[in-house]
Amino acid sequence: SEAYKVPAYVSLEERMACGIGACLGCAVKSPGKGYKKVCSDGPVFDSREVVFS
Repeated sequence: SEAYKVPAYVSLEERMACGIGACLGCAVKSPGKGYKKVCSDGPVFDSREVVFS
């Protein structure tokens, strides 16, 4: 979608132990050195905010 300048959003699902972001069990890699927590930062993300590999 980025090649065609079309915004895309993704809804992620991960196992969540606590549901509030304290345990980091739902963390997904984001560009750079950071991580996003699916339970508290998401579950819907701009497709450029997460790494899909």
